[in-house]
Amino acid sequence: MFKDFEIPFDLKLLDPLECERLKKLHSASVSVVKMALNLIPLDVEGFEYHNLRHSADDVIGSVLEIGPIAVERGKMSIEGFYDLFLGMGTHDVFYDKNNVGTDINESKSTDKTYSFMEFFPVFTKKNFQRVRDIHRATVFRGAGKLGIVQSAPPGDYVAQLATDIDTGAIGMSWDKAKLRINGFYTETTSKQPDLKDKQYLDFLHFQIDVLSGHEYKTPEAKEHYRHLAENVKEIKKLISSAKAIN
Repeated sequence: MFKDFEIPFDLKLLDPLECERLKKLHSASVSVVKMALNLIPLDVEGFEYHNLRHSADDVIGSVLEIGPIAVERGKMSIEGFYDLFLGMGTHDVFYDKNNVGTDINESKSTDKTYSFMEFFPVFTKKNFQRVRDIHRATVFRGAGKLGIVQSAPPGDYVAQLATDIDTGAIGMSWDKAKLRINGFYTETTSKQPDLKDKQYLDFLHFQIDVLSGHEYKTPEAKEHYRHLAENVKEIKKLISSAKAIN
């Protein structure tokens, strides 16, 4: 699970005042994310997917891996990195599956995050706005043959990377992706995966459509989540094995 991390950038060439401000921004962002993570459940019935594992391991872990690469390539600023880290680390601080498809979860997560950010004067109005933008980018719009569709506006690289990271589980290596996909099934149906169960098999067929149609928006995410096609093949193997059982 998430622990503190060192500043992943060389600040020596920056103006001393800017260097000091970024150090404070780092410390404040880590503090806010830690407060948010304390409110996210782990191994609680009903949160088999949207839990601390998703937020801390999958999301924040990917931000820390992909974000510095994006900064190095000039895709976003150091400040943008901290907006991404802060926004994604808190985007599921409030989650109710009955609100999916609306912006209720994201709006409540923003309100709670703001209540934490207000303790730290280093955050500017722009930081507050960018957190809201990133939260709203993750609002679910649909899933199917076009993959998972969220709300990131075209041209906003940080918001698009945020949605890529939020949907990154399906592009992880199969051992991880299978756990996340099955967790999502249990969370949404309150049932355990069972290859003898038609509902689960229908879900797997649907996942083939989703993974086959999904495309990550940023080159950095495409490099990081490179197992979509492989995972489609693995799901097809699961379905084939079900035929031998049924």
